[in-house]
Amino acid sequence: MEINELFNKKSQKENNDNATGNHQIIISKALEFLPLTYGIEKNLIPHNFKLSYADISDTAEQLGQGIIELGIISTVEYARRKETWNLIPGLCVATKGSLKTLQLFFKKGLKSINKIAVDQNAGSNKTLLQILLREKYLLNPEYIEMAPDLDLMLEKADAAFLAGEPAIKNFKSNRNRLDLGEEWYDLTGLPYTLAFWAGRQFTINEDDVHSIKKSFEIGSRNIEKISKDYAESHPENWAFYHDILSHDLSYQFSEDAKDGLMEFYNFAFYFGYIDQIPDLHFY
Repeated sequence: MEINELFNKKSQKENNDNATGNHQIIISKALEFLPLTYGIEKNLIPHNFKLSYADISDTAEQLGQGIIELGIISTVEYARRKETWNLIPGLCVATKGSLKTLQLFFKKGLKSINKIAVDQNAGSNKTLLQILLREKYLLNPEYIEMAPDLDLMLEKADAAFLAGEPAIKNFKSNRNRLDLGEEWYDLTGLPYTLAFWAGRQFTINEDDVHSIKKSFEIGSRNIEKISKDYAESHPENWAFYHDILSHDLSYQFSEDAKDGLMEFYNFAFYFGYIDQIPDLHFY
């Protein structure tokens, strides 16, 4: 039975009436975030959110400007902003080890890497790459930003870093590659926490937090449907996307995920990629 069959017609009408609420939030259409937002986006629960879409790289900026009240932001941006934002407790996006959406492709051995072409849309994921290369491989190459065209990137540089859908698209290529999720786990023995819900203080109430959590509860029960819907407009079969959502990623802000996050902040601070190690504030 589909999850929306559990709701009667009255509940559906109430949910549709709530589709444009009082709180402006941004959600992303990127695969890894879909389970978090599924219940809200599909209006399967009552909520008080007015939705818009943007890349996660833009969300922190809009949150800082007060354009939105809540959004999924990268953990790096949380550290870089000199603001006190609250997090939705219990939820994040973290690796379990491998992560097909963060891949470094290279032509020869790692020691021969002097220049890396970085996907211009990779955003703060570049920080993880820099930390891993410096700490684990003692490399500090030159970085250039380019459009995510793997062949062209490897013509211009010794390696290419792709994130998100471009990384997925090239995952099955015969290129030499490093999986950054695996590399981080090998270095630390901990998950890598990519992102979490963050919002402005005093704007989100207990009911809103409950709606966010309920949205994920419904999303977590519909991973197969999310994967099949995503596959309709993307090149891989649905089982490939299902494997990412169910095996590569965890959405629980567990103690291990928090420890992994603080370890990441320690490295980022040590290498100068952030100038503070932030405290975590929760609703």
